[in-house]
Amino acid sequence: MTAEALQQITKEMKQYNTPSLNDKLYLHFKGWKSIEPCIKEYTGVKALWLEGNGLDALQNLDAMPELRCLYAQQNCITELSGLEGNLLLDSLNVANNSIRTISHISHLTALHTLQAANNRLCGPEDIEHLRECPSIGVLDLQNNKLEDPACLDVLASMPGLRVLQIQGNPLARKVKHYRKTVVARCGELTYLDDRPVFEDERRTTRAWAGAGAAHKAGEGGEVTAVMLAEALADGSFQMEAAHAAEKAERLLIKQEKEDRDRRNREAFQGMLYDARVRRFAHVLANVRLFEGLSEACILDLAAKCAGTPVHTNQVVGFAKEEVCLASGAPVQGLYLVAKGKVGFARQGKPCFDGQVLHAGQYFGECCVCTTVEAAAQADVVARDYSEMYLLSKDDILDTCDGHEGAIDTLQGNRGSALRVQWHECRPFRAYELLHSTNSFIVEREGQGERAQPGEEKGGGAPAPGESYPIEWYGKNELARSVPEASFEGEG
Repeated sequence: MTAEALQQITKEMKQYNTPSLNDKLYLHFKGWKSIEPCIKEYTGVKALWLEGNGLDALQNLDAMPELRCLYAQQNCITELSGLEGNLLLDSLNVANNSIRTISHISHLTALHTLQAANNRLCGPEDIEHLRECPSIGVLDLQNNKLEDPACLDVLASMPGLRVLQIQGNPLARKVKHYRKTVVARCGELTYLDDRPVFEDERRTTRAWAGAGAAHKAGEGGEVTAVMLAEALADGSFQMEAAHAAEKAERLLIKQEKEDRDRRNREAFQGMLYDARVRRFAHVLANVRLFEGLSEACILDLAAKCAGTPVHTNQVVGFAKEEVCLASGAPVQGLYLVAKGKVGFARQGKPCFDGQVLHAGQYFGECCVCTTVEAAAQADVVARDYSEMYLLSKDDILDTCDGHEGAIDTLQGNRGSALRVQWHECRPFRAYELLHSTNSFIVEREGQGERAQPGEEKGGGAPAPGESYPIEWYGKNELARSVPEASFEGEG
């Protein structure tokens, strides 16, 4: 290693000619035997690669106070001295070396990652120095010669340890219930060897350890890592109790997960319901029967409608070509198409000129205004995946009864609403008043009577193609009987 060689490397890497301006230095796989003093000129280096050389010591690095990452794997290093001036060092990789003892790093208070795999560490005394390194969170000791279970005492004493890799050591085969023991003793681990440690595993492991070594803690006491180690070492660990506690904890975790999933589903369904109510309120505000109702009343009606799906499965609606409402079935109120589209058919053939209702359209308005039971004159068939909701007459009356003046408003609107047959419905934005009968109701004292065509009323019989007006008695009640002629269809 010479100053000229370092200068040539920085030139090849298209770095700065001034050594102190470089924050990275790539000196890997050069075959150098030592780190020479010429490297001290590179005072601004933050990441230094020394991999794959023949270095036997870390030296002459004290002039790099900004050094954060040092990669010195695949060398011949025997100890970790020489880092006294690198107080900001965060990551140190000394894997595949000849290190027999971890030492001289307790002053590195910023050190978070230490990779020392494939070295010559043998017993707990070789890693005892790690007790003085509380900042280390990631520790790789794979493929060393650690055999004594007492090594776990050292690892368990590291408060910041989160990632631990010790597979490939005789210790992993010698310790009974290796994974559970390590997870229980190093309680904050998030990753052990080849897979992560999730919270569920941590909980079941704690339950297993707590029940198995409960006699060490006494009644009401908490089992510590030391107590667990003692119970496992002297053979007093109660395995049956530990397995029973682990099983109980798994059942508890499963129940908690089901409860959490249920709450999430309910919250999601609530969001869908609220959105559906807002959409339905926009539609219902344009229904002729509900003109003039207050916003609060419309919202309550929308809430009733959104909670009454015609499809039996509230999650899945009607499949394509599925019958939503069969011919002859009672029309119980206002049917609103929330998704997809529906058409009308008789004996499997489209009718009513191929009329199709899309999302946001509805039918059955006239059936709300009378006690006469109306029946569907054709099958209502889903032309696509569809959802349909029902606002029944009872729900309308119950809801409007709680809002002042709402019943009177309905009473005033019902005359125009009744002139529209359920199968003659048009989109609410292009509603047309269609007279449904050539009969009319005249007001008589005490009851209503139907006048036949040709009877005189005011100006006499209507002209061909026209209808008689409809008048109502009992104006203070919404649900009054209407002669059947008022619901005769054109088809």
